[in-house]
Amino acid sequence: MSAKILLIDPIPTNRITIGFKLRKAYYDVTSIGALDELGSDLLSSAWDLVIAACDNVVELQKLRTCIASKSTPIFVTYRGAAHPFRVSFLQNGAADVICKPISEQELFPKLRSLLRGHASRKELALREDTQKVFGLNEAPQEFLRPPHCIVLRSENEPLSLFDQAKGAFQTTFQKPETFYAPTSQGADCYIVCLSQTDPRGSLTHVLNMRAHPNTRHAAILVLADECHRNTALEALDLGANDILLTSYSVPEVQHRIAHQVDIKATNEKLRQSAQLGLDAALIDPLTNIYNRRYAMTHLKQSFEIAQSNGSELAVLMIDLDHFKIINDTFGHGVGDLVLKRVAHTLQTAVRASDMVARIGGEEFMIVLTDTTNILAQALAKRLCRQIANISFEAPDLNITASLGVRSYAPSRYFGAPQSGIETVDDLIKQADAALYAAKDNGRNQVAFYATQAA
Repeated sequence: MSAKILLIDPIPTNRITIGFKLRKAYYDVTSIGALDELGSDLLSSAWDLVIAACDNVVELQKLRTCIASKSTPIFVTYRGAAHPFRVSFLQNGAADVICKPISEQELFPKLRSLLRGHASRKELALREDTQKVFGLNEAPQEFLRPPHCIVLRSENEPLSLFDQAKGAFQTTFQKPETFYAPTSQGADCYIVCLSQTDPRGSLTHVLNMRAHPNTRHAAILVLADECHRNTALEALDLGANDILLTSYSVPEVQHRIAHQVDIKATNEKLRQSAQLGLDAALIDPLTNIYNRRYAMTHLKQSFEIAQSNGSELAVLMIDLDHFKIINDTFGHGVGDLVLKRVAHTLQTAVRASDMVARIGGEEFMIVLTDTTNILAQALAKRLCRQIANISFEAPDLNITASLGVRSYAPSRYFGAPQSGIETVDDLIKQADAALYAAKDNGRNQVAFYATQAA
C-alpha cells in the first residue's frame, strides 16, 4: 500500500528509525522535527496520514489547524500509558494513539487500518461533490440512538467493561453457534472476544464475518486482555477495524466503538453513492424504468445467450400515438404523467425476468426472454388494450399506442440466419419496421414483422 506520510518527531533518532521502517514498507515519507519546519509546500500537500509525536492536546490541536485537509488522519505517538491522557487525544481529533517505544507489530496493522478508512472518506467526499453538481446529494441524517453492539464470545466469564458502559451503547451477548443462525439479528458493530484458552482460534470469527453476507460490511472490533495484545493486532489485517483491550477505560471504549460506527455509516453512504451513480446512469429518472443505454446492452446480452443455447427471444417496440398533440394540448406536466402511467402499466404486465425500458421521448422497448412468438404476440395485443384503457383525471384525455413485435428463434434455424437476423441490430431494425407498419396501418394496433413490413 503506497501512501504519502508526514512524520513529525523532535528526536532525530526517532525520525530516522520510524522513517526507515516506513520507507522499507514502500511508503512515501517526509520527516520534520517540529511544526515550525512546515513550509508552504508541506502545508498544502495532500497527506494520507500524519504520524506526530505530541506531549499534550494543545500540540495536537495546533497541528490539526496546520494541516490543509481536515480529514487527514493524525496518528499520535506519545510517552506514557495514562488512560485519561490517551482518551483526551482521541476525543480531540487523533485517529489513534500509540505509545513509545513503537513496535512494528502494532504500528503497521493500525497504520494500514487508518489508511483504508481515509481512502473511503476521500472517495465518499469526491462522490458527494460530484453528486452536488448534478443535484443528486441528500441531506445528511444524524445517528440519534445509542449504537447496538453484538458481543461474540464462547466463554461465560463476566465482562465488567460492558457493565460499566451501560447506556452508552446497547449490548447483546451471543455465542458463535447462535450468531451464525439464519435468524440472527443485525447490529451497528460486532465485538469478537478472544478466548482465554485459544485466542488465535477466535480470529477465525473475524474471517468468517468478513465473508458472511450479513456482516461483510460491518464494523468489527476485537476485545482481548493485555496479555493477548499481539494476537488482537493480527486481527486488523484479517478484517477487524479496531481492537479493544480490557485495560482500556470506559470512555476510551465508548469513543472507539462510536468512531467505528461512524466509519461504518461513511462506508454505507459510499455504497449507496455507488448505487445512486449506477441508477443515474441506467435508470430513466422520469419513469423509473431502464433507459436506452441499459436496454441496448441488455438486449445484446440476451441475443448472444439465445444464439448460444437456442432459446427464443422477442422484442416489443411501443410508441405512443400523437404524443406531441397531448403535450401541446394538456401541457408537458400531463405528458410526463402519461409517460409514468404507461411505464407502470408495462412494468406490471411482464415477468420479473423481462426488461422494460424507455428508449426515447415516447418510445418504449420490452425484451422477452424464453418467449415464443405466439406468447409475444398475445402479450403485445394485451398491452395495446391496457394502454388504451388507462384513465386520467384530465377530461378528454385518451391515449393509444402502436406496437411492433419481432421474435427470434435460433433453435429452429441452426446453421442459417432466421429471416435475415444475423446481429442484434438486425433484430432491432425488424422490430422497428413492424412498429412503423402498425403506425402506417392506422395506429392503436400491433404489427408483427413480415417481409413486406421491411
